[in-house]
Amino acid sequence: MSAPEIEVLPIFPLDQVLLPGSPLPLRIFEPRYKQMIDDCYLDRTPFGVCLAHPHLDVMGWRAPSEYGCSAVFDEVDELGSNLALLARGHRRFEILEIIPPVLEPMVGGDVFPSVDELMEQAIAEDEFASTGKLYIRARVRWLEQVSGSLPSTRWRKILHHWQDWMMELVAAMGIPVDANDIDTAALQPDEEPTASRLYDFTKAIAADGHDLQQILRAQTVEAIAEVIDVVVQRRPPDFQELDFTLESE
Repeated sequence: MSAPEIEVLPIFPLDQVLLPGSPLPLRIFEPRYKQMIDDCYLDRTPFGVCLAHPHLDVMGWRAPSEYGCSAVFDEVDELGSNLALLARGHRRFEILEIIPPVLEPMVGGDVFPSVDELMEQAIAEDEFASTGKLYIRARVRWLEQVSGSLPSTRWRKILHHWQDWMMELVAAMGIPVDANDIDTAALQPDEEPTASRLYDFTKAIAADGHDLQQILRAQTVEAIAEVIDVVVQRRPPDFQELDFTLESE
């Protein structure tokens, strides 16, 4: 087995989990992330998206969770003083070491200093800050491609649980529903489900950040399916905005 690939990656902690293949629309207004996007765009390199840790911080900034997904993008649009882009999840990774930013958060109003102004401030406080960044970086280990397969019988069982879950959810909304109204035929692929297919299926279930972190770090298709099955066997929420449109592979 070859040694794991390790490299330094810009890190973007968010209140969501990015999975491989999933779209990620972003509107960037903070100077640190403008610097990050400029660096990635000029160097044609990805940045890493991690679920923000609920309790930890890095120099006052929200710390990332241990596992994340790289995000790639082609174009950046300028919207006034903001940057807009559509990124897409690409490759899973594990954080080995956090590289802190050069400045702590600043308490201010609605107008942000420029990237150059903040870097000048950081260098004035510490000359070695000239080699640093305003954003968090990390040494990461790229995870191996998800392995294994899921028998069609196992997938059908999960879909049966999902159908029951959907019926309970819709009934809780006061909408009359019959099992035949919850069509799972379109979700049954001709071949065994892949990791990509299961990532896509998470849009149709009420998975929270913890669930999606478990799915992201899973090394086998069966491990992903196990988390999904646990989620769809929970009692449905009273209200949940779900995306029932699944992308084809």
